[in-house]
Amino acid sequence: MILIIALVIIPPAAARFWTERLGRVVLLSGLFGALSGYVGTAISALVPDAPAGAVIVLTAGGLFMISLLCAPSRGVLASAARHFALRLNMAERAGLLHLDRDETPIGLERWALLRRGFLDAAGRPTAAGRAAAQAVAKDHGLWAQFIDEAPESALVSIADLARPIARALPPDALAALERRARAAGRI
Repeated sequence: MILIIALVIIPPAAARFWTERLGRVVLLSGLFGALSGYVGTAISALVPDAPAGAVIVLTAGGLFMISLLCAPSRGVLASAARHFALRLNMAERAGLLHLDRDETPIGLERWALLRRGFLDAAGRPTAAGRAAAQAVAKDHGLWAQFIDEAPESALVSIADLARPIARALPPDALAALERRARAAGRI
């Protein structure tokens, strides 16, 4: 009974990592269940004294683990890659803010700036680094102005703050915000 329940639960759970659409989950679930049954039975036939039911469920568990790790949008590896990209983007922005204040970035910030060519080998800002630092400082001031003006509507995530405000606001709202930020001395 436990093996049957496992085959009812594991293939759909594995399929859910690969898609958002119910029809595709059903198709993938059936495919994963059939593949588990076929491969598990084949392994059981090749290995003496290996019970077919247990090997089939272990095969389904293996497909689940592959799905958990490798699925493109929900998998652990894809999530870790997105997290690292966000951290790197935030480190780059923080490093550029340090450059704008004539401070020396260290650690991941320094590495992020070096890889983008914003610092030379000696750790001095390049022309591109200075220009990017000014742009990020302006963007930082605009975000601060936006959050101060409308804290109830400024429910922004760290990922939002890691991108330019021009991607979050329409051009007319951005122009008005920029005028107010200049008047407030933020940019």
